This record gives sequence, structure tokens and C-alpha cells, in this order.
Amino acid sequence: RNMEDQLYQKESATLVQGRGLVIEARKEDVCAAKPEQYHPKYGGGWTSASLISKFGFTFGIVEVEAKIDATYGFWPAIWTTGAVQVDGGGWPHSGEIDIMEWYQHKILANVFWGKHPPGDEKQFEPQARVTHQADDTWDFKEFHTWRMLWLRDRLEIWLDGRMLLRSAINDFTNEP
Repeated sequence: RNMEDQLYQKESATLVQGRGLVIEARKEDVCAAKPEQYHPKYGGGWTSASLISKFGFTFGIVEVEAKIDATYGFWPAIWTTGAVQVDGGGWPHSGEIDIMEWYQHKILANVFWGKHPPGDEKQFEPQARVTHQADDTWDFKEFHTWRMLWLRDRLEIWLDGRMLLRSAINDFTNEP
């Protein structure tokens, strides 16, 4: 996925008493760790976990308290995708909300939907995006709180009580 140099495995996610869910990236020989799953694209020698929670909701709050590892090359993210396949396919036409994405030393909050038809080169561009440049005051060793607020008229994404993105729901329409 996303041309990442890692192998996702359930062993990299554990519940730890008093800490909660811990997702660990490990530098290891991927071929030796999971020879039956080895693929040349995993040449980076990293394992991690990708968790998929399947639940649906309309309106509400998703809040995650987490520490992210900002090691160069890592790509942690907390995101949602639409449950309904619309307008000729899956992503991006069913939608995606990146509550948190760490990419190239930036904190991103993105909203995707199928504004452009399948096959159009613009179909994978985020329709609403904000980039928060991490600076020397950003403490990766501390927990931070990411929050998505979904109301009838808007969607908001917050980081530590600071709004990063606000998008009007009326803008979230697919064009033929």
C-alpha cells in the first residue's frame, strides 16, 4: 500500500496494560519474519501493523490520543474511508478523511472525495487539505489528541484543541 517498504503484521500491534494499544515498527529481516508473505517491495526491512475497524456512523466525534514516531521514512496515519461504494468505484469516490497523517515532516489533515471521474488524473487530489509544519516545539515523545467532528453542515479536524481544517458538507459532492 502506498509503495511503503514495510510488511504489515498483527504481531506488531499489542494491548499493553496501562498504556493501551501499542503499534510498533520494527527493523527486521522481513523475508525471515514472514517468508510466505515476502515480496520484493518490502525491501526496506520493516514490519508494522495496520488496523482496520469496521463500524459506520453518521455525525459524531472520533478522538484519538496517540504518540507518533516521526522517524524519517515512517508514514503513520489515522484515517477513515466511506462504507458505501459510489460513482463507479471505491477510493476516492467513497471518500477518505485523514484525521492525522504524518508525511515528509508535515502533519496533514485531508479530505478526499470523487470530485473528478474515474480515469481523470485529478481524481486522487485531496479536495480539502491543510498542512501543519512541525517545528522545534513539536514534541514527538508526548501524546497528542486528534479529533474529527462531523456535524450536519461541516467537518472539522482538530489537533490539541487547535482547529486544522473546516470543510462545508455541501462541498462534498461527486461530479459526473
